[in-house]
Amino acid sequence: MTLKSNRLNAMVKILISSFGLIFATWLAVFGYLVAPTLFSSLDSVQAGNQVGKLLSATNFILLAALLILVIAKSFFLKTLASIWMLLLSALIVIVSEFWLTPKMQLIKEQYPQGILKSSEHWHSFMAMHGVYQLLFLTLILLLVVWSLANLNRLFLENQLDDKKSL
Repeated sequence: MTLKSNRLNAMVKILISSFGLIFATWLAVFGYLVAPTLFSSLDSVQAGNQVGKLLSATNFILLAALLILVIAKSFFLKTLASIWMLLLSALIVIVSEFWLTPKMQLIKEQYPQGILKSSEHWHSFMAMHGVYQLLFLTLILLLVVWSLANLNRLFLENQLDDKKSL
């Protein structure tokens, strides 16, 4: 291979390995900066609806990307670390999007003006919201660890290649 193709190959490996960091950063910025900002500037019903739409779009994009990575890991990129982390991340997205979100949405639909602490469904909604937040944070951490494991593996491979070329 030429030097140019080696560099391109290395850049692609770094980009793929950094996928988790990129998405983890997006999720952290969205979950811990954008969402609270929306809730502080809009009424809770509008903010909740906007956050829900953005999270849903993010979940679908993330799920597609995770499935592409699982397929790539299985057939093309055998050197990628820990397929189980990718599968667990996909499972978290699926549970969040297709199980928790619809249950929370059903409760929210019963309270068009916003769910109050005194309503009978408040505790159920907050429990599901807490589980969602826990899964959200777990997803961020899994993506970070997956990327760091891959970047570490690339670094070690590069060190071995450098030693071989000496």
